[in-house]
Amino acid sequence: MVRRLAKGIVSFAIAAATLGASGAGCLSRPVTSREPSTKDSVTATLRAAPIDKVDLLFDIDNSASMGDKQAYLAVAIPDLVNRLVTPNCVDSSGKAVQIGGAIETSDSNGNCADGTSKPEFKPVTDMHIAVVTSSLGSRGVPDVTDGSYIAVCTTGSNKNNDNRGELYDIGSAAGGPVADAPSGFLAWFPTGAPANDGKTAPAKPISDGAALARDFSDIVTGVGQDGCGIESQLESWYRFLVQPDPYDSITLQGDKAQWVGVDTTILKERRDFLRPDSLVAIIDLPD
Repeated sequence: MVRRLAKGIVSFAIAAATLGASGAGCLSRPVTSREPSTKDSVTATLRAAPIDKVDLLFDIDNSASMGDKQAYLAVAIPDLVNRLVTPNCVDSSGKAVQIGGAIETSDSNGNCADGTSKPEFKPVTDMHIAVVTSSLGSRGVPDVTDGSYIAVCTTGSNKNNDNRGELYDIGSAAGGPVADAPSGFLAWFPTGAPANDGKTAPAKPISDGAALARDFSDIVTGVGQDGCGIESQLESWYRFLVQPDPYDSITLQGDKAQWVGVDTTILKERRDFLRPDSLVAIIDLPD
């Protein structure tokens, strides 16, 4: 034991002498205690590119008692659309300009009629608007016929028991898919806007603000209030917008529900709707 200890001391002494000869002064620093630290400094340059695309996803509860809320939203839609596509004109102090008691708005190209004011922000000239509902079905719960709230979520004749998180484009006026939404969503894209020069137009671009507001209101009121009573306001938009492998169906294996397959419809709709360089906003309308 003594010989091993002595041998170790000699080895340490030789190593210290060698280190001192090769890097004189390195061992002359005072030995002090130092608290562990996880701090670090990282510098990165981020390029802030201007946003010229907006993707709006409305997640609307379609369970019972939602009719009046959907009606309120439908009434507000023209104001929402007009404010985005024809912003208010403001003076140099940022105050809205009024002409004849009414707030002046720019045209879709950002021009104010008085020639001196400017729009409060650049008009949105490339926008997707889509709707999903809160109804995702019973999640594998067996059919219920006792009149309880879960009965409205089981399979049956009601097509809105389970909207699957896929885009909802059924209008209340036509009773079928809205003609201006061939891809399941509305695409605002005024072809005459200079900001859209060089861009690829969507399948069916909408260039008239009144038509956009009318179609959007039609879809909102078409959502109805006959969907599943187990509302899934958060899961539905997550399923459409984020989940990498949205299930195609749910089956029961014993007493456990299992996901089966992948919903390729959602993946295609997501790819068409969501742009990698857009501003994305989720508007949730629950009860």
